[in-house]
Amino acid sequence: MKILKQLLMIAILAIATTSCDDPEGSSAAYEYSYSECFNYVSNRQSGKGSVFDDVKYIIKFEMPSYEASVKIMGAKFNERMPAIDFELSGLKWSNNANGVLTISANDVVPVVNGQAMSEYTINQFKVEVYDRYVVIDGQLKTSPVFVIQYTIAEMFDVTVVPEEVLYVASTGVLDVEQGAPYYNSDMLYWIEFDAETMTADIEINGAKFAEGMPALNDMEFNDIPLTLYTGGYSLAADALIPTIMDVPYPNYAITSLSGNGTFANGMDLRFKCMDRYSVNASLSIVGTTSSNQF
Repeated sequence: MKILKQLLMIAILAIATTSCDDPEGSSAAYEYSYSECFNYVSNRQSGKGSVFDDVKYIIKFEMPSYEASVKIMGAKFNERMPAIDFELSGLKWSNNANGVLTISANDVVPVVNGQAMSEYTINQFKVEVYDRYVVIDGQLKTSPVFVIQYTIAEMFDVTVVPEEVLYVASTGVLDVEQGAPYYNSDMLYWIEFDAETMTADIEINGAKFAEGMPALNDMEFNDIPLTLYTGGYSLAADALIPTIMDVPYPNYAITSLSGNGTFANGMDLRFKCMDRYSVNASLSIVGTTSSNQF
C-alpha cells in the first residue's frame, strides 16, 4: 500500500479551521489541490457505473467574501467523451462548528475553455473539506479529507473516490468460544481503493482483538472485491490471508468480511478472525463512535 509504513503513532486532532472571524476585514484565500482520487460516474439513463481516473480538483475558498471556486481538470462522463476542464465560480461556502469547509450549490453553469456550457449544468454540487491534522512520529502533519459529489446535466451522478483514506474506529470483538466481548477504540484503519482492479486494501494499525493480545501494526487485508455506487461503496470477501509487516499469517485467517460505507461519513466493517473473534468496527473520518454492542 502507498500509506505510511513508518507509522508509529497517529491521532486525529481538531479540525484546523474552527471559526472564520474577520474583525479587521482582511482578505485571505485557502486553496486545495486534490488529485489522489478518481471519479465514479453513474449514468441515470442506463444505470451503468464507470470509473475515470487522471482527474484533479482545485478548490479555493476566499475571505471575507465567503466565495469559492472549483476547477475540475480531466473530467470524463463516458468512454467516448474526451477529457475536459471545468471551471466553477461564484460559489458560496460555509464552515460548521467542527470547521468543515462546505460548498453546496445547484444550477451551476461551468465554463469550458472560456465558454459557458449550459448543457453541462451541474446540480446537487457538494464539496466538504475536512482540514484534518494527524500526529505522525511526534510531528503534526496535514491529512485532509475531501468529500465531493455532483450531478451533470441531470444524467450523470459523480462520486469522487479517494485513492486512500484514514479512519478512526470503535471496534467491538466477541470471542465466540468464551462469549466475552472486548472493545477497542485505539485501532486505526487505512483503506486504499484501486480504480483499475476494483479492489480495496485495508491496513489496521494497532489491531487487537482480546485483552492481553499484543497490538499488531501493519496488519493488512489485500485485494478485497470492491463495489462502488453513488455516494458510497461495499466490500465483501469470504476468506483472506492477512499479512503483518508484509509477512502472510494463515493462522490468522479472515473470513466473512463485509463492509458498507459512504465517503461522507465512514464504514461499518465486519469480519471474523481465526473463526474465533467476531469483529464489528464503526469507522469514521473524525472522532470516535460509540462502542459496538453484541
